[in-house]
This record gives sequence, structure tokens and C-alpha cells, in this order.
Amino acid sequence: MTPRLSLGRPRRGSSHRGRRPLSPYNLGIRGHTGPQIAARVATEVPPRLARATDPRLVVSFGANDTREVDGARRATLAESLTALEDIRSAIDVPLLVVGPPAVVDAAQNRRLEELDAALHASAERLGVPYVGLYASTSTSPLWEREIVDSDGYHPGAEGYGLLAEIVVPRVLGWLRT
Repeated sequence: MTPRLSLGRPRRGSSHRGRRPLSPYNLGIRGHTGPQIAARVATEVPPRLARATDPRLVVSFGANDTREVDGARRATLAESLTALEDIRSAIDVPLLVVGPPAVVDAAQNRRLEELDAALHASAERLGVPYVGLYASTSTSPLWEREIVDSDGYHPGAEGYGLLAEIVVPRVLGWLRT
């Protein structure tokens, strides 16, 4: 339930006029929570970064963590924050965290807003750049229309365009550092 930003947009923005080309890998698995992602990072990421001249890692998790199943969150707030810390300690490369966007469900949005704030604070404590999406998407009529017209979580093309407007400049700026 976490939106997947097209990797082509950051790659297109970085691969011209003397900038280094990107070789992005999307390791997302639909439905995985932050703790599940953290459990895979140590084994799945190093082989992909082994030959990179400037390896970087971007992680994003949220809606799957905050979704309730049988009255319980799939991942507690503490588990999500521990997952971020585990990812940071498992990989010795620059890390950037992208926060969760809003969804249709009001109760889940309250949990997402809480997770967004906690992830942001944790990222700051870890010295990791953070790109928040919740504030922008929760107040965007375009985002709301896009997710309402879909499954309540994933937008259409215009919604992904909105995410790109927010995320891509921050990712490209981070890549230049």
C-alpha cells in the first residue's frame, strides 16, 4: 500500500550534462512493512551496491505499517522506528528516508501522521535527510481525487506526478552532495 515512485524520473534528472547516471533498483514488495524491509536490507542491498562508485539508499515505508488487521497495527510505531534504525545500521552508505503519503481512511491517516512525525524525528536524530509527504498529500485536492478514484492508497498518473514534484528535487539535491 505504499506508493512507488517511478525510478525513471530521478534517473532522467541526473543523467545529462555531465551528471552521473543512476542505476536504481526497486526492492519494494507490495504489502511489506518497515520491519520486513529492514529484515531484507542487509542481504539484498549490498550485492546491488558492490560496484557502485557512489552508493546510496532511499527507503520509504508507512501505510503497510499503519494498516490495522484484526484490530492491531501490522507494525507498531516502535517497530517502524526500530526498522529505520536497523536499516541505518545495516548499510554503511548515505541514506534518505521518504515519509508516507495520506490515504483515504481517516483513522489510518491519523496513524500515518503520527508515523510521519516520528520517522522525521528519528531521521533527524540519525542524521538522515527526510522527505515528508504526509502534509502535502493530506491537503491536496489532486491527491485526494487520485486516491479516491483508485483503491484509496495508490494514485493515478497525476498523483504520481505530484509525488515526483515533491520527492525528485530533494533526491537530486541529495545526490549532488
